[in-house]
Amino acid sequence: MKVLVLGRNGLLGSYLVSNSERKDKIFTPSRNELNIKDTQKFYKFIKENSIEMCVNVSGVTNVYLCETNVEEAFKVNAYAPAECAKICFDNSVRFIHLSTGFVFDGKKNEPYTESDTPGPVNAYGGSKYRGELFILRENPEALIIRTDEIFGRGASTLGHNIIGYIINQILGKKTVMLYSIKTSPTYANDLAKFIWSIKERKDIKGILHAVNRGSFTYFEIAETIAKLLKSNVTLRKRNDVLKYKIPENCSLESERFEDLGIPEMKTFEEAMKECLKEFL
Repeated sequence: MKVLVLGRNGLLGSYLVSNSERKDKIFTPSRNELNIKDTQKFYKFIKENSIEMCVNVSGVTNVYLCETNVEEAFKVNAYAPAECAKICFDNSVRFIHLSTGFVFDGKKNEPYTESDTPGPVNAYGGSKYRGELFILRENPEALIIRTDEIFGRGASTLGHNIIGYIINQILGKKTVMLYSIKTSPTYANDLAKFIWSIKERKDIKGILHAVNRGSFTYFEIAETIAKLLKSNVTLRKRNDVLKYKIPENCSLESERFEDLGIPEMKTFEEAMKECLKEFL
């Protein structure tokens, strides 16, 4: 299969490339070579290379950057992916797009499922939710995978996201300061393998939640990592107010896996045990 991966330099993008099968031809143009906002170039690339599937893991994911540049966030996270999804639909190319638990308002006490109604509270969540709506409107065959707090060993992992920060602080024997936000941390290696495992399943479309099993606060995540690393580093809860609104609970679970005959992904602790081998 000829597959185009947009976002190769991101954490998930790098794991998608490393987990791809030899029999598949994977195209991984850089942002300079193929920017998702340049839809004419996207169409040309699809046609010239006879692409059969496009996996879009690119996007503006920095919450604070989205708040300070809302127009760019909506271009990259919503409008451009929707145009690319339409191009894929018109040319019989499967389109898979990554979304987030930040599309929800965070008021639910349990993990969100695919049937829960989104209600984003910030520009990042709003841009991703708008992207979902537009993509499915333009391409009813598209698959949108919502996931949470992707972690793994990448060039920009340490300090780039909350779990990278936690691992960095613990390995450096430094105090870890954390907000009480609940999520479903997902190992990029597991998510990449999952995406490749369903690449032939065109019946899997619409919205699908794919995360390592479990719902944890950042503090509980840090406790688990400290335990696995046998560290007694100090963990402290932050009480200051965030500059921008964040959903207190963006954890996810799927109600579709069983019906679709998809094996459950491993638990967060199992995934973290595997992931930490990459850091040590």
